[in-house]
Amino acid sequence: MKTNKKICVNWRNLRFGFLAAVCVVSAVTSVCAQEPARPLTIVAFGDSTTAVRGTVKQVYADRLPALLKARGIEAKVINAGVGGSHTGRLADNARHKRRHALDRLDDAVRHHKPDIVLIQFGWNDSWVDSDNLNDASRISVEKYSANVKHIAKTLTGDGARVILMTPNRPNTSVAAWRVARTLKYVEEVRWLAKSEALPLVDVWREYDRIESIKGRSSDELLLDSVHPNDQGHALVADLLNRKIAQITAGPNVLFIMVDDLGWSDVGFNGSKVYETPNVDRLARQGMVLSDFYSGGPVCSPTRASIMTGKYTARTGITTYLLSPSRDAKHLQSHLPLEEFTIAEAFKKNGFATGYFGKWHLGYENKFWAGNQGFDVAKGGIDLPWAWTLCYPDLKAAPTAKIWPKQHTRFFSPYHLTHLKNGPKDEYLTERLTNETIAFIEKHRGERFFAFLSFHTVHTPLQAKPEKIEKYKKKIAALGLDAKTEKNRREKSFQNNAAYAAMVEHMDENVGRLLTRLDELKLSDNTIVVWTSDNGGKGSVTSNLPLRGMKHNLYEGGIRVPTIVRWPEKITAGTSNATPLISNDFYPTLLELAGCPTEPQQHVDGISFKKVLLGKSQTVERSAIYWHYPHSRQEAAIRAGQYKLLHRFKQGRVELYDLKSDLGERSDLSQQKPEVAKQLLAKLKSWQKNVGAKFQGDAKEQK
Repeated sequence: MKTNKKICVNWRNLRFGFLAAVCVVSAVTSVCAQEPARPLTIVAFGDSTTAVRGTVKQVYADRLPALLKARGIEAKVINAGVGGSHTGRLADNARHKRRHALDRLDDAVRHHKPDIVLIQFGWNDSWVDSDNLNDASRISVEKYSANVKHIAKTLTGDGARVILMTPNRPNTSVAAWRVARTLKYVEEVRWLAKSEALPLVDVWREYDRIESIKGRSSDELLLDSVHPNDQGHALVADLLNRKIAQITAGPNVLFIMVDDLGWSDVGFNGSKVYETPNVDRLARQGMVLSDFYSGGPVCSPTRASIMTGKYTARTGITTYLLSPSRDAKHLQSHLPLEEFTIAEAFKKNGFATGYFGKWHLGYENKFWAGNQGFDVAKGGIDLPWAWTLCYPDLKAAPTAKIWPKQHTRFFSPYHLTHLKNGPKDEYLTERLTNETIAFIEKHRGERFFAFLSFHTVHTPLQAKPEKIEKYKKKIAALGLDAKTEKNRREKSFQNNAAYAAMVEHMDENVGRLLTRLDELKLSDNTIVVWTSDNGGKGSVTSNLPLRGMKHNLYEGGIRVPTIVRWPEKITAGTSNATPLISNDFYPTLLELAGCPTEPQQHVDGISFKKVLLGKSQTVERSAIYWHYPHSRQEAAIRAGQYKLLHRFKQGRVELYDLKSDLGERSDLSQQKPEVAKQLLAKLKSWQKNVGAKFQGDAKEQK
């Protein structure tokens, strides 16, 4: 595994407590990774009082390296205590004519080339809320806040990440006025961490937590009224150990899924009507997987394949779910709790996990995302029968009287089963993005797996009026408003203004997410996946040049636009045409994150990590498969350039060469009967091996 750029950290006045800024240029390696990482160099700053108490040695030279080593992280700590003026003041007054603290910091960083630099502000920096040196003051809250921002901006300007750390809490013998004054600075640090999107190690709050445990006192961590003892040193070392491990552990994962977005519905795949500048930018920054497929031609199967790493025929979720009484008898009506989901795998490896939006893998509460590995799960669905299943004691579903005539899924009140309604007319796409951003902000100091599952661009087609009007004018200007469709169920023109508006709403909110990652300094260390759950709905959009649409196994129903971005790891602006499928996300994302795979679970998923990292152009797999025993009753197999469809109820096969016939217009089953025969035999063998279920009599399984 390659190591990243340098990380910086710096300490100050450790004798008087802990308020540190840990500056991390970028992640160094993965805790879960198999490959060895080079040792970290940590520079700790303090003054003469630090040396007297020996705290730097206690925490950093002795304890912290040993704790990190136990995690598989080698670290060398350098005590660069400089003595003298308080870092908080920045030594810019007549009485303290020493060199500016940032100058000393710059010198140390240049000399030692550290991975981590710790900057500490102590109690001496906050004794009196005044800048008057004659009354033993140190620095005002306002100046202190400005200085912290200045240091953070200076370091993060070079790509660093800053982690703030509050001082430890004193015992009750310390004068109340002094504690109250210091608490102002503590609150300021907490506010700065939130407003500046900086990770926070809150030692003060940890002391409070210990105090709240029956039979324990935070005094056991103190040498006297203020200074930490050996146990206090051990606590701080452990907090830093965990924080540094989180920072250097490897990437986060942000998974964005759009509902019903067609392969041709984005600018980077040629759309001239729909505007997707943010998604197009993401494509330029990452790798486009041109031959990526959804697990099924409708939503639930694909979602199940991502969560389980299994083919839909194996999970039994082969079409969209309604309810146990409404679903076909050969359909699994929920994602079984026995499945060890991708969220559970990430959670097992210490990730915070969050799901936001459409789930559609079982409506009873026990099958909700919150019980399938996600720490936080918000969203759900608004269907009346979903409410009945989810809340059986509810006398009437809130959508029962308005479904479907006055149904306003995309404008609050949404009436989703697991999301509180927002202010009237709040837009759902924006709300789900807000929830995802809030989750990322909360967990920016640790590793996270965030899954944003948009309801858009699924019907009903509901967008903001001004956007719809914009696209009416654009479509008219392009002359598309007067076009006549030969088949209204499978459109040839992208000329639905409401649909176009919903596509733009989606794109705008993807842009908001990417911008917030930039602001939080998380972009370089976050893998972003963007994809769709199936092809476009033929009655609202055109999938040309692809044939087919949602609900069938032609390319228009299952080939989906897909991008994966990981700056400096995945080469920007690249593409790959390896046939891949949504089952493959499970092992791939675990491997990219440096975590152990779960081969007993993701039995049908193959990691394409090497493809993304440019180490291979393909994966070792002979074919990929689909089984859709609904609607037209069909199955399909793609092997290399060839794709065969089998309508098993009719006993009909079609064979296409996708290399020369992407639009599947020339059936080669008669010209190449041996190829068709081999692929059909392979398809039937696979159906038998995975236990594929069929509708009707047993003849269909032969």
